[in-house]
Amino acid sequence: MNIDNFHPLILNVGKAVLHADWNWQNVCSPFARIYYIVKGEADVEIDGISHKLIPDRMYLIPPFTTHSTKCKGLFIHYYIHIYDDSITGNTLFEEYDFPFDIKSNHGEENLFERLCNLNPSMILRRSNPIEYDNNQTLARSIIHNKQRSEWLKMESRGIIFQICSRFLVNATTKAVIKNERILKATKLIHTNLAGNITIEKLAAEAGISQEYFIRLFRLTTGTTPMLYINQKRIEKAELLLLTTEKSIREIALTLGYEDNSYFVRVFKRVTNTTPSEYRRQNKQ
Repeated sequence: MNIDNFHPLILNVGKAVLHADWNWQNVCSPFARIYYIVKGEADVEIDGISHKLIPDRMYLIPPFTTHSTKCKGLFIHYYIHIYDDSITGNTLFEEYDFPFDIKSNHGEENLFERLCNLNPSMILRRSNPIEYDNNQTLARSIIHNKQRSEWLKMESRGIIFQICSRFLVNATTKAVIKNERILKATKLIHTNLAGNITIEKLAAEAGISQEYFIRLFRLTTGTTPMLYINQKRIEKAELLLLTTEKSIREIALTLGYEDNSYFVRVFKRVTNTTPSEYRRQNKQ
């Protein structure tokens, strides 16, 4: 991925002072979370593994990562919620595996503080995900970000780049982009989710036969081309369900599914819930 295509939009930024009230279960959002811990401790559980958050360290939770949090006492931390509005269709978080935590030793607390001072209107009133992680609030935050003055967007984005660069130093490229021929195919997928994506077209983009393309794709990514396409389409569908008022039918057509019932079946197979249930749960 060309880093010039990284287009972070700040949804929320602030400093939270909590007292054993940062306890949320199965949170999953279409944006990334970055924390800087000032005082106290908390735990974050991801995929059944518990991670302890401690002072003077930064932590990153990628988009669409289901996690739970637990806090037993005083817990002070800065937070940033970032939505990657990539202009190419594939995002930084899709192409890199980032470390969950890194030590802060380059004055990052000053960066977080400056970002808070620049954007006081983006502070969360409460840390409850139910209040800020929903369709209307996400859409409103994205619009608010884009309506700020150009100088404010420039300085804020510069700070985000500095903070993200600390994680990028130790990030690794995901297997899907380590093979140049498969990279060409995945880029075609990311930029044509609404189109008629066929194995024939993907193999031609990679410059190899269809049979060899399927074998190489599976060897590189661990999945088949069609499963990968459906996965990326459903990830986009999740985002549209959370940030737009489009109907299920409109979203299906936007992502190249002419058969609405087939789209619902694929969505449920990938997420274990239907599109309408997914939207209703997040609105609640």
